[in-house]
Amino acid sequence: LGLIYPALQAINDLTNANKDMHMLLKRKANPPIVATIGDIQAGIRPKQEDITALKSKLEALKNNQEFVVSPEVKLTTLDLGRIGEKFDFVMTYDRDVIHAIFQVPAVLMGISRIPEGLAVVQMEAFMMNIKSKQDLIEKVVEQKIFKVIVQANGFDVHVELEWGEPNERELR
Repeated sequence: LGLIYPALQAINDLTNANKDMHMLLKRKANPPIVATIGDIQAGIRPKQEDITALKSKLEALKNNQEFVVSPEVKLTTLDLGRIGEKFDFVMTYDRDVIHAIFQVPAVLMGISRIPEGLAVVQMEAFMMNIKSKQDLIEKVVEQKIFKVIVQANGFDVHVELEWGEPNERELR
């Protein structure tokens, strides 16, 4: 199935959470205004034209405008809490799942602060993982692609695929 297919759901989850978070942040950048006209306990009922007039003023309200109302109108806002913080766990979890699926050390992605020795060990493990994948790919490329092309052109030679440059350990 490869590397990408098993990660599709985690990638979709992370991108959807990101979209949802940004949509909420755009919609709720300013808390919603609650306007109370009159006083139910005192028996003061607002007139429909007063409600309609206030509604039209609030609909046209911009972020850079000051707004003053009469004493009969009480403006409050809804406290929605810290919307962005509600996504911290989900986004961190989804990111960690993706790192686990792709087997990429978090230190390579810049999201982990670990001792240098452990970072070196993680990098070596990551490189061994890549090397094992290269070995599998190398067999297929040599036997099913290069060998077929070379033989089709009338040659009978062995083709060897080399990946990159040797590292310090391989040079010793």
